Amino acid sequence: MATALSEEELDNEDYYSLLNVRREASSEELKAAYRRLCMLYHPDKHRDPELKSQAERLFNLVHQAYEVLSDPQTRAIYDIYGKRGLEMEGWEVVERRRTPAEIREEFERLQREREERRLQQRTNPKGTISVGVDATDLFDRYDEEYEDVSGSSFPQIEINKMHISQSIEAPLTATDTAILSGSLSTQNGNGGGSINFALRRVTSAKGWGELEFGAGDLQGPLFGLKLFRNLTPRCFVTTNCALQFSSRGIRPGLTTVLARNLDKNTVGYLQWRWGIQSAMNTSIVRDTKTSHFTVALQLGIPHSFALISYQHKFQDDDQTRVKGSLKAGFFGTVVEYGAERKISRHSVLGAAVSIGVPQGVSLKVKLNRASQTYFFPIHLTDQLLPSAVFYATVGPLVVYFAMHRLIIKPYLRAQKEKELEKQRESAATDVLQKKQEAESAVTAQGGARRRPSSTRSLSLGLIIVNAWYGKFVNDKSRKSEKVKVIDVTVPLQCLVKDSKLILTEASKAGLPGFYDPCVGEEKNLKVLYQFRGVLHQVMVLDSEALRIPKQSHRIDTDG
Repeated sequence: MATALSEEELDNEDYYSLLNVRREASSEELKAAYRRLCMLYHPDKHRDPELKSQAERLFNLVHQAYEVLSDPQTRAIYDIYGKRGLEMEGWEVVERRRTPAEIREEFERLQREREERRLQQRTNPKGTISVGVDATDLFDRYDEEYEDVSGSSFPQIEINKMHISQSIEAPLTATDTAILSGSLSTQNGNGGGSINFALRRVTSAKGWGELEFGAGDLQGPLFGLKLFRNLTPRCFVTTNCALQFSSRGIRPGLTTVLARNLDKNTVGYLQWRWGIQSAMNTSIVRDTKTSHFTVALQLGIPHSFALISYQHKFQDDDQTRVKGSLKAGFFGTVVEYGAERKISRHSVLGAAVSIGVPQGVSLKVKLNRASQTYFFPIHLTDQLLPSAVFYATVGPLVVYFAMHRLIIKPYLRAQKEKELEKQRESAATDVLQKKQEAESAVTAQGGARRRPSSTRSLSLGLIIVNAWYGKFVNDKSRKSEKVKVIDVTVPLQCLVKDSKLILTEASKAGLPGFYDPCVGEEKNLKVLYQFRGVLHQVMVLDSEALRIPKQSHRIDTDG
């Protein structure tokens, strides 16, 4: 029997792709694929010493893959830990004599322990920065007779308020977490700050409790208790009690929220708040893959209102969302509409226009960057001026599209190119080795390539005329990009059995005779084949399953 495979070969091969079987393949499917490849790569089929050596290596690789996948225990280890898990001497992590179910259970336990260790090292910082801008001078200026200040011909834009808050979490044990938060606020030259400390304990799978202590220069000490409890699988309650100490005495407060899942996408809430600004609130929230809908009604002192809002989620790569809401109450009526869009991997940019009576017109810009939020409410006018509404709506769109075209898109393209370059550099040695292995496989397959011999079988059988794998550029706008494909005609012909070719849902780069010609880029497989004397053509994505022949692939030569 041949020598064992090297560590590099073990790391670079996908056993399922090598045997061209599904990850859920049965033992019979594995055995059938193994026998086919053994017949194809058997060293005794070659007389040339070099071809014999290349075939022997491929034969050994197929045998190694089958040995691993045909044993339920080693297959379970391979599915969970990969090839390196099979190389561990004595397999210290999990005993080999355990069943696949026991191995998976042990792996999940180890994963939970690792997550707990990560939690202990993570602070989970969250922060918000809000900067209020007064831009009413742009649309609603004083008459010139009152403008006696030099330079008053230019609109005055001021920052009239600012708020900064930050919090960090420190897991103490698997059930206890300490939370430290602080905030600073200023408005029209007056401001203050506060600091809060909370200790949260998970009491069971059904609930948790939290103690909170706070202090600030505007208000006295604060003591709070928050409890959460699942009453049923579809219903939970949250209660928050607080005591605020100040020079005017002790001001107690109590907030209770009862929620129930009406269905898998809809939740109903009942809220009762007593103390400062007492109120009762009921709301229904429906959140699906494509939309988010909320309707709410509040009766309270001093604020009572009715609210309805809708948000549509587009199923695109940028996760675009458009939203609108209507809120009416004792304070007046507010209509708000806007949109948000993902501009990078960790950043979401949004803007909304708020039109209300008597609030006026405001533009709200928000940027979410990871766990940080930057909020910029810009007050444009105290009156309902059409010009303010127009510029608040059109201005952000023009600025966004200009920034997206001139700054964001080129930046993301440059970042993608850098990442691809890093992937290519790190995988250069691996790709070179895989290319040499693929060339050896093609050479060995060429000696054993099976073609129908008789004229009748030639006219009825499946023949791979040409096959290419890699990056194709068909779009005229991408003509500058380089086509990167390899010829895989011989490897695909060798996978034909009984005039059929079946490829599973996996990357084709793992098939014998294949390698990745463009690491990190989108790839396709294009096949031109002949069946019953008629030409057919098909192109599929890299991880897409393929089954030929098919009538829909037929090339219409009548025209």
